[in-house]
Amino acid sequence: MLLLLLLLLLLLLLLLLLLLLLLLLLLLLLLLLLLLLLLLLLLLLLLLLLLRLLPYYYYYYYYYYYYYYYYYY
Repeated sequence: MLLLLLLLLLLLLLLLLLLLLLLLLLLLLLLLLLLLLLLLLLLLLLLLLLLRLLPYYYYYYYYYYYYYYYYYY
């Protein structure tokens, strides 16, 4: 009887440990997901910045292109 109770207790402890491990894994996964989301947001911000700066770049590029074109020909 005592052995059975001990076994049951051990099983319960093992189950608890497994549950804790699962919870930890879930937390880690959540953290990873959050990090990925943050990275995606940063990438999106960078893309937006590039899109904001691109028209100016093109404007100057064409300006100089036409300037040299009319200058040499």
